[in-house]
Amino acid sequence: MLAGAKWRIKKADYSICHDETQFSDPNLPETSFPHYYVHPNLAKGIAATGFDECSTASNWTFDKGMSGIERTNAALRKAGVNHSGAYTSKESERNRIVVRTVNGVKLTHISYTDVSDSPTLPGQPWAVNRQSPRQIAADARAARAAGAQLVVISLAMGPMGAEDTTAAQREAVRTITADGDVDYIIGHGSHTIQPAQMVNGTWVVWHGNLMASFFPDQPRMHEGLISRATFTQQSDGNFRVTKLAVFPLLMVKDPGRVIDLAHQKCSSVPDRWASAYSAIRATERTAIKQGLTLAKPCSGT
Repeated sequence: MLAGAKWRIKKADYSICHDETQFSDPNLPETSFPHYYVHPNLAKGIAATGFDECSTASNWTFDKGMSGIERTNAALRKAGVNHSGAYTSKESERNRIVVRTVNGVKLTHISYTDVSDSPTLPGQPWAVNRQSPRQIAADARAARAAGAQLVVISLAMGPMGAEDTTAAQREAVRTITADGDVDYIIGHGSHTIQPAQMVNGTWVVWHGNLMASFFPDQPRMHEGLISRATFTQQSDGNFRVTKLAVFPLLMVKDPGRVIDLAHQKCSSVPDRWASAYSAIRATERTAIKQGLTLAKPCSGT
């Protein structure tokens, strides 16, 4: 299902995904909404696709209780995938700021979810990073103090199906980026591509879906982006995004899989593919003017 994205994901020095739903107990019967069944084998698929880390803070973090968080974190670790956002102890939550070295560069990635959209387990509010813009800004400062040269934030926020960001989303990213300690924001939450924007010199990209359920009444939720941010060290030793490209994706059925629209080699494309690309380009028209590059359809690149 994810093979169409694999080659692009593996090219990156460090690739980050979002695992929204906690893994189910594979010994129990399959379930559907409001307790989606997600087999822990997905962790192996995430690793095989080339992802190095997953954000796990979402409105579904507590869907399967603490056992779901424990099972998800354990499965990701076993597959060799780092994770951020959901915790099994107060101690692990206190140590949420992790500085990793990637090709000699010190990187911190932290995941958060919208407070209003994330119920907590009784007595365990520490089990997920709740989205508080001021706290995120404080965590970014702490990451810098701990030696991070790059700080990347994953932010699960926005009403499902919304094609534009809300005032709350825009205000949140303004606060998060105000001090200059955050280098890139990976936005998701609405399941739709929303307009990317540079805020206080920091790029914020709202990615849509990579793979999810096929809602027949929500065709925009079948679309997604892979973003590729190139960071370059500056004279002061800090890094900033010097090139940002996004690659349009489309989920298709029978069999369910993800299509990388820019990697197809074809003289013509199905109407649905062409309309998806046109819609994505319209969404990102302002960001393109700001310097974002949207890969062309059927370019084979």
